Amino acid sequence: MPKLLQFPRLSPLLMNNWIQSAYLYIVATISLVVTIIGLITILNLVVRQYMFGIQGEWYEDPRHSCEWIFMDDTYHFAKIPIPEGIEADSLEDMTTEDKWKYYEHCIQWEEKTIAKRQSYETAGTMSRGIATLLVALPIFLFHSGRIKKLQK
Repeated sequence: MPKLLQFPRLSPLLMNNWIQSAYLYIVATISLVVTIIGLITILNLVVRQYMFGIQGEWYEDPRHSCEWIFMDDTYHFAKIPIPEGIEADSLEDMTTEDKWKYYEHCIQWEEKTIAKRQSYETAGTMSRGIATLLVALPIFLFHSGRIKKLQK
């Protein structure tokens, strides 16, 4: 068998040090990147919500969610209960005045739903950012500490 490619043999001690160093640097780099992503997630949430007053991922207007009342769209009718003071059981039976009352009730209902959804989104984003930090930061600190010991 021809010996075209012969690599110098490394001693097992040097080989282990090289593998250990590569492992430590790779894991430390990846955990540092994940830690930065967690910090950016939390910082983005704080800046968006407390500096700019923006809650949620996008703007939702409850009026747009209730326009179906005037289009006689019965598909959405079962979502929102009929408020007190309206005698009709369906959209077709409602007078224009009843539809306006139902529209106002629908807007209040949607505002509550949007606020609840936004608070869940905020809690979910914050918990993901904190969980990312709680996992990645100790891994980074441990491996960077091992790198410092290895360099001495």
